[in-house]
Amino acid sequence: MNVLLWGEQVASSSCLVGKVSPKARREAPHSPTISVGVTCERQDRIGKASVKSPCTQNGIGIHSRRREMNIRPIHNDTIYRETLTEIEGLFDATPGTPEGDRLEVLVTLVEAYERKHFPILPPDPVDAIEYWMESRGLTRRDLEPFIGARGRVAEVLNRRRPLSVEMIRRLHTGLGLPAEILIQPYALQRAA
Repeated sequence: MNVLLWGEQVASSSCLVGKVSPKARREAPHSPTISVGVTCERQDRIGKASVKSPCTQNGIGIHSRRREMNIRPIHNDTIYRETLTEIEGLFDATPGTPEGDRLEVLVTLVEAYERKHFPILPPDPVDAIEYWMESRGLTRRDLEPFIGARGRVAEVLNRRRPLSVEMIRRLHTGLGLPAEILIQPYALQRAA
C-alpha cells in the first residue's frame, strides 16, 4: 500500500485537490493509494494563460515536498519486529512532519496487530481484590463491610466461595473495584 504524505493544508481555492501523481501510479499501478494531507497543483495566471506548477511556499499556502511511504499490513512476527524497530527509530519524530505521520500510521498498525495476537485478558477477580488490597494497604479486616464476616472474607479469598452479586456491588461502590472484573468467572477450590 502506498501512502502519499504532503505538508500543511493550503487555503487557496486555486489548488486542484485530489490528484495522484502519474509517477505514483506507474510505480504501483495495482496498489491502493491513500492520500494523507493534500495533493495538488497551483495555477499561476500569466495574462490570459493558466500555467500549472507544484505548490511552493508563497503567500497562498505551503506544501512540503511529497514523500511516498511504502507501508504493508503486519501479517507475521517478523514484520511485527521490523515495524517495532522502525518505530523505535522514529520515536522522537515531531508530530505533523512526514516522519511523525509515518510513526502514527505504524503505531496504529502495531496496535491492531497486538490487539488481535496478544489480547490482554481481564484479571481473575480474587487476584484483582488481592492486588487492590496490597496497592492500597488494606487488610482482610477492611474487606468485612463489603464481603461479610471474617470467615466469609477468608472463604472468598481462599477461593472456597464465589463472590455474590451483592458482594460485587458493595466492592464496586465501596472500594471502586471495576464490576467488569469482579463478575468474571473463576475456579473455586474444593473443600478438603
